[in-house]
Amino acid sequence: LIGCGFFGQIQLEAWRRMADAEIVAMADPRLQPGEGYRTAEEMLDAEELDFVDIATRPDTHLGLLRLALERGLSTSPASVRSIE
Repeated sequence: LIGCGFFGQIQLEAWRRMADAEIVAMADPRLQPGEGYRTAEEMLDAEELDFVDIATRPDTHLGLLRLALERGLSTSPASVRSIE
């Protein structure tokens, strides 16, 4: 999970309700040591993830999507079309 603010908390709760999904890492500059990563770059470099959930301000989504794609994470076709 990238972004642990208002919408990030909503997303986190939704993921916790899914029996077959698990949030294994979070990134947000406000997290304290031991709570997660301070940057998305740190998290993507350190973790082997199946997906990322971007729950940040809309103006940051494109850069974070590109970062995830650079790290080899797949994404939805709609997301890929939006950056072409």
